Amino acid sequence: MSFVGDCDCDDGSSGLGQPKCIDLAKRAARLILMDVLDASGNFNEIKLTDLVDGILPASFFTTKFNADLPGDRWSLTEVFKSPVPDRADPFTETLDDIPFPIRQGLLTFTGLFYGPKAPPAYEGKLNSHGCGDKAYMAVDVAGNLSGKMVKNDSDEWVLRPVVIEPGTFWAKHNGEQVAARQKIMFSFIHSELERDKDSNFLKSSEIGTNLLTFIGVQDVILTLSNISTTGATLVAELCFGSFNGVKPHSGLLVGDLVGTNVTDDDAFTGFTSTETVTDGTYTLVWDAEGAGDAIQVALDQDGFVAKPATGTIPT
Repeated sequence: MSFVGDCDCDDGSSGLGQPKCIDLAKRAARLILMDVLDASGNFNEIKLTDLVDGILPASFFTTKFNADLPGDRWSLTEVFKSPVPDRADPFTETLDDIPFPIRQGLLTFTGLFYGPKAPPAYEGKLNSHGCGDKAYMAVDVAGNLSGKMVKNDSDEWVLRPVVIEPGTFWAKHNGEQVAARQKIMFSFIHSELERDKDSNFLKSSEIGTNLLTFIGVQDVILTLSNISTTGATLVAELCFGSFNGVKPHSGLLVGDLVGTNVTDDDAFTGFTSTETVTDGTYTLVWDAEGAGDAIQVALDQDGFVAKPATGTIPT
């Protein structure tokens, strides 16, 4: 976008004074990644009407982080180090040896996950956010939440995420070395339509939870086996660990699981789950279903997300 866009021929140039004290956001510590548009085709954003008595409630984030549909789900990263938002010098055109700025330079954001926060599997999870039209808000070291303040179609001020230039988000893993711990570096470029002057933030004192300590949603892998007309075995595992020591997802209660006969489009009746002596392995029991029917078991637990485990009852 041309710098000329900042000029107003009717109102003239802006005044350059400032109030005595201005609140400023700090350096970023975590990102909240999301789609630009939600599952309904509306912008992901925070409205002033989302605040209750001046506070954005913790339930707002619980709902966003645990949303069922990918477009509605916001993803909170772990804490990272060495954030560098670097705006390049403007693009120029040189005439008569004079470099005239024609549009702003691109802003590249980089950061570093370090040590225990940088397992190789996390690199893959970060790179999954390189697909589609993505955006982000930043949680800074003071717990403030930064984005951009713009007006929506209803002429209301909203805080929206900053749009990432599609295809520019990437992460790479570097293993531990003699004099360096393992780390994951990530980088992306702001959309060229984003303007620094729109940057704004919600203060930590106006947020009903501590986003610096909030635990991000974790992926769980569900696997069904030993399927019969009246039950099955379910294994629930997290996506981290060693070859023979994947971390189990233990402690699930029957209310955390939803069993469905897909063929009949009916929920299981008499559905119970009991964790065995092996952490993360559950014995499932339900009232008799038909042989040959397709079934699925889904996870319904805040803080965790999983693709439903599927199977067919043997004939």
